[in-house]
Amino acid sequence: MKRNHGREGSQGILARRVRLLLFAIFALGSVSCGEEAPPPADVVRPARVMRVGLGVAADIAFTGVTQSSKEVRLSFRVGGALSKLDIAVGDEVERGDPIGTLDASDATLQVQSARADLARAEADRKRFEADYKRARALYAREASTKSDLDAARAYFESATANISALKQAVALREKQRSYHRLRAPVGGKIAQVLAEENENVNPNQAVAILNAGGKPEAEIAVPDRFIGRVRVGDEASITISAIGGATFRGVVSQVGVATTEAATTFPVTVRFVEEDERIRSGMTVTATFRAGENQDPQIFIPPGTILSGPAGQHVFIAKPMPSDASRATLEKREITVGRPTVRGAEVTKGVEAGELLVIAGMSQLADGMVVRVLEPEEPKGARGRLSEAFPELEETKAGPATTASNPNPASEVSDAPSTIPAASVNR
Repeated sequence: MKRNHGREGSQGILARRVRLLLFAIFALGSVSCGEEAPPPADVVRPARVMRVGLGVAADIAFTGVTQSSKEVRLSFRVGGALSKLDIAVGDEVERGDPIGTLDASDATLQVQSARADLARAEADRKRFEADYKRARALYAREASTKSDLDAARAYFESATANISALKQAVALREKQRSYHRLRAPVGGKIAQVLAEENENVNPNQAVAILNAGGKPEAEIAVPDRFIGRVRVGDEASITISAIGGATFRGVVSQVGVATTEAATTFPVTVRFVEEDERIRSGMTVTATFRAGENQDPQIFIPPGTILSGPAGQHVFIAKPMPSDASRATLEKREITVGRPTVRGAEVTKGVEAGELLVIAGMSQLADGMVVRVLEPEEPKGARGRLSEAFPELEETKAGPATTASNPNPASEVSDAPSTIPAASVNR
């Protein structure tokens, strides 16, 4: 009886605990059903904008190096050890002057061997010639057969032909030995010496560079975004700081059609209009190209803000809401793009001065979207510095730097305006 009483007491305690748990669950359910969950707050994406202004296309300048318009790379036609070098940088040479000599010991042995073969062939020819004369005499006295006469004549003719071939072999060996001596093909000045004595050089490996005269020229590197503005015949102003910042007139003579190795720049050759003895190869120059005769204020926007679609090129314009100036509705605006300039892409249609242009995160935006407008960047003056209009240029010189007054959109999003390397404004 005691056991049954204890079992009934345990069951009662368990039943009370289950009732309390069910009551608590019911109470919580009633509270949850009586209150509705708050709706999720609308997420408004921030957008960085700039106020579109008017500007004037600036002159653009690119750096390069001077070189001779007639530059000859001097090299041996054969390889070997450079036993003697007869020139130094700055030497003046005339046509035919010695440049250098390779070790020609092997070539000399080959010439001697060819001459020895020729000497043996000439001795054989004399013997066969004597045999042929004797065979003719015997045949005339009917003391020899016709076949003996023909055999003697064949030996003599073969020896004669062999001598002709060996003479050509000797001449070839001697010519090959002459390749071990390098002479100046034209007169000029030695600009560079690229090898040293006792150095092994390969065939056609340049050992020196000869400036053969002519008007000097400069080879500059033009980024891909500006190469469309440079054409053969365009005038340029060339400044050389090494000779006191002297400025010379130049004309574009060649425009590259392919980029240089491991770079996104195109080689452009600018030839000096006048000659000057102070200009030497290897000097650093700055070639400045004028933006054009039309200097009327135009609209220029960063090229990175322009997107391409099936209907053409477009940008996003932020239209502030009348009720809340911190928010704006985006408008997808089709535009007409003109020439590329150092200030950016010229827009001839689709954007007006004073409008707010979205300059960051365009790939994540859509027409009609509501965004939170960040503090707009005011347009720079028509004659403002390029580094102020495009802070990316300063970053390429001094490394990445962001200031509170002029933040760089490129540090936040991937499709921000791209940098403009190797270009500057010339005022």
